[in-house]
Amino acid sequence: MVLHLFQLPWQALCVALLSVLLLRYIRSYIDLRARRRGLSLPPGPIRWPLVGNMFNAPSSWKPWLGYRGLIAEFGEVVYLEVLGRSMIILGSADVMNEFLEKRSAITSDRPPSPLSVLVGQQDNFNFLRYGPRWRHLRRNFWQYFHSGVIPTCHPMQESFARKSLARFLEPASDVKEVVHYAFGGAILKFVYGVEAEDEKDARVVALDEAFDGVREITAPVQHVLEMLPFLSRLPTWTPSLGPLIAKLDKSKAAHQRNAREQYNHTKAMVARGEDNSSMVSKLLANMENSESLDADEEETTVIPIAAIAAEGQ
Repeated sequence: MVLHLFQLPWQALCVALLSVLLLRYIRSYIDLRARRRGLSLPPGPIRWPLVGNMFNAPSSWKPWLGYRGLIAEFGEVVYLEVLGRSMIILGSADVMNEFLEKRSAITSDRPPSPLSVLVGQQDNFNFLRYGPRWRHLRRNFWQYFHSGVIPTCHPMQESFARKSLARFLEPASDVKEVVHYAFGGAILKFVYGVEAEDEKDARVVALDEAFDGVREITAPVQHVLEMLPFLSRLPTWTPSLGPLIAKLDKSKAAHQRNAREQYNHTKAMVARGEDNSSMVSKLLANMENSESLDADEEETTVIPIAAIAAEGQ
């Protein structure tokens, strides 16, 4: 007979949860000692057993104010540990340049996050670990968003800005939707070569839906889900976390659907000779000229890069 999680008494669930927290704490402590190699950590508030600095971490409401307070108290480099996860806070542009630019060889990597899978962003290079895959996607993305290319987008942006200004004069216009149209329409045109009709266009609305779940990941929720990833498998009727999980599932489905549909649509346009200027069409042309990439590698390169650009992540 299979014993379901919610058939267990609450005392057993509490003991199991505390056991997981304790094991995670011991493991993180051992890993931290191994990484430190006898070196001292940057200054920071006193850490409590198991929870670490969870109560010192800034809240999701204006977190920069909390970070500013920690920096004022402990200096420009502050160390926090929340539920076994280490955090380094850098408090000035000079310190950021020193660590993230001059020492990028040892600071470019990032730990894997279960959140990327929850929102369907496992191919987003913002979540990937540093390595060949990250460098490949980042290099292809950079070709279309460096400072020398951005001015070529200005005419397109101006065109959508004019359309939006005209819509503001309409009595029934919604300011938020019109602004979404100005940005979403321009990016859809640039990335996929499609023309959004107005702020009600399904493709513009879909961009916001795809990113809606990511916006719900506040700092406390992120730490809890990364610490206890099995919580993401709870049913949507679960109190507190259930509505969030439902929103993440909806966002993930929207992201995957939109990324695939827009890619297929633009690829079909290119095959018919209807589009020659979008980012996706240029990426496809580059892929065709590369003998080392097959059809599967073409999709795993173009689809995530286009989705990152379109959804603004």
